[in-house]
Amino acid sequence: MNLMDLQIFLAIASTRNISKAANILFISQPTLSHRLKLLESELNVMLFVRNKGLKLIELTDAGEEFLPIAERIVSIWKETRFLQKHQTRSLFSVGCTDSMNIAILAPFYRELMEKNSMLDLKISTH
Repeated sequence: MNLMDLQIFLAIASTRNISKAANILFISQPTLSHRLKLLESELNVMLFVRNKGLKLIELTDAGEEFLPIAERIVSIWKETRFLQKHQTRSLFSVGCTDSMNIAILAPFYRELMEKNSMLDLKISTH
């Protein structure tokens, strides 16, 4: 189980429709269905009741129980990403004319940012 599997589960749970969930996540419907089957296999439970011919699907009892767990896991992952983004970073501010910024400093910015992942660059032009 990975984050994408949880996002797939949550998207299906919120839309109650596999095709809509696939569109929201920008993946194909067969890929989404395959990933859902793998998740259900890994958890050894059916998460959704699927009836042929019906567009809307429903959560099983196990799916209802798994829903808050999946939401917590995704929430914790997002909190972790937030912490990573807010590590001690340095701010480098540059103020210059547009022409100097484009013609002279652009290659410098590129090289600077490639070498310094903990640097934020703020550029002001006049």
